[in-house]
Order: sequence, then C-alpha cells, then structure tokens
Amino acid sequence: MGKNKENSQAGGSGKKSYQLVFWLLVAKIVFILMLVGLAVWLIYSVRFAGSSDRSAVHFNGALGSGYTGDGKKLWISASSGIVSYENGIWKKESSSLNPDGSQFLPIKNGYVRISPDGIEGQQKTLAGQEKAAFRLRGEGSGGVWAAGYASSALYRLKENENRVLFSFSDDGGRTWIEKELNGIRGRINAVAAHPRNTAAFAVATTQGLFLTDNRGRNFQTYLDGQNVSCVSYGFGSKVSLLAGTFGQQTGLYSIIPDAGKAINLDMGTVESDRLVRIVQNPVHDQESVVLTNSGDAYLTANGGQNWVVLAQKGRGLPGK
Repeated sequence: MGKNKENSQAGGSGKKSYQLVFWLLVAKIVFILMLVGLAVWLIYSVRFAGSSDRSAVHFNGALGSGYTGDGKKLWISASSGIVSYENGIWKKESSSLNPDGSQFLPIKNGYVRISPDGIEGQQKTLAGQEKAAFRLRGEGSGGVWAAGYASSALYRLKENENRVLFSFSDDGGRTWIEKELNGIRGRINAVAAHPRNTAAFAVATTQGLFLTDNRGRNFQTYLDGQNVSCVSYGFGSKVSLLAGTFGQQTGLYSIIPDAGKAINLDMGTVESDRLVRIVQNPVHDQESVVLTNSGDAYLTANGGQNWVVLAQKGRGLPGK
C-alpha cells in the first residue's frame, strides 16, 4: 500500500514536470513567433514608409521653382506635379500633371503657369487656385518667360532669326508693350526679373549675361563669352544676382552690378552637372537653392560657403 502511494506521488510529480516543460516550450515558441512577427512588421513599415516617401517627393525635370512669400517653403514644379520642402520635410502639393514645355514663374503669392505654346498663362496659388488668366497677343508663340516676384510683371523674350522680340506687361497681361531688343548676343537660355523694379531684368545666353535697368534700352555684360545656363535676382536692398555657367566645368557666380563684380562661388560638388534653376529666398538673403539637370538640389544658408544636398536624381532627401 505504501509503495503504491509512493508510485502515485512519483507519477504525479513526473506529470507536473512534463506539463511545466510543455508550457515553457509553448511559451518559448509563442515568444519567438511574436519576435518574428514584430520584425516582419518593422521591415514592412520601414519599406512602406520609404516607398511612400519616394512617391511623395519624386520630381522629374523641374519646370519651375520658388519660395513662398514667408521664405519658409521651397516648391518645385515638375511634369508629375508640385512638391515642396519645409523644415526638413518633403511633401506633394499637387499631383496634377503638367505638360512638358510648361513654364512656372515664382511670384509672392504662388506662381504663374505659362502654357507649352507660350501664349496663355494663369496666375495661381500654390494650392492651384486660379487668381487671374491672360493671353499674349503679339508675334508668334514660344519664348522664354520671367515674372517679377513682388511686382508680378511679366516678361517674354523670343528669338526670331537675328532679332530678339520683347513683350512686357505690368498689369497681369491685360496690356502689353512689345519691341525689339538690341545688344544681346548668343542663344537665350533664361530670363530673370528684378523682384520689385519692373524696368530691370537679366538675360542669360550662350555668350554671357546681359543686364538692363531701363527695360532693354541698353545692357551691361557680365561673364562675357561664357554659356550662362540660369540666373536669378536677390531680394536685398542692393541689386545682386546669382548666375550659373556651363562648359568644361559648372560654375556659380555672384553678380554685383554696382561694383561691376562677378565673384566665382565654390560649386565643386556639382562637378559637370548643368545648373538649370537658381532660387533665392525672399526673406533670408543668404539662402539659395540650385537645381541641376539631373534632378539634384543643393541649398546654401550662408551665401554659397557651404552646401547641403536636398535631393538627388529627382528624389527628396528628408531631414536636411
């Protein structure tokens, strides 16, 4: 009888030990499965976030770029829509498709969109709300456009054989002044307008940079003989410009007309990539962004002494 009792106790103890081992094994398997599930979720979340980020900030061929009036937000218009950059974060402002050949001109409260044929235009907010529309009446279609950032004055230069035809409006395109310009050499790459002075604009050509402050009656020449790919005016009280050149090497110059100077800034990081747009901040006069032909974007906050990469190959880099 005593022996049976001992056997019974031993069997019960063995059964309990077996159950303990079993549940410990189950708990271990559940814990491992939870870890695997957490790892899969994290990988998926990171990939999904990265995929969403790339989709949200990708731009292919900048059609125009500018800053908002408070100087806080940079925007870039591409064929796939408009993206923006603010406080280290890229986001998509608009997914509406923009036809190749469109031109987007930055103004204080948004932009002016020029149709691919260069005849019609709309003034819009960054959200895409139309404020005004116009149609150019004059000689032919096409041409290179600019707009005064604060004045919203419109400028178009069109090459016709050996002539440069100039169209200007300071009333939103309701009326136009048209004339022929002299003193410009080379094929026109870009035009920039002074943000406030409607009589001042700059013409970048394959043979130099040509500045006027009397609406084209005469021009000052800078970077003579160089292929100037883009140009923009600064917003300070003294007239200054930034101009990009392209040849064996890419160059960026600070132009100070009052001093007659063209100062070469260091853009060694760009190497042989062509500068296609320069955007200057309307509030912070030392901040500028340059865009390249391959879709890179570089920002300087100290007048060109140092540069930060904001985008590569048309994809925004967060957290810069």
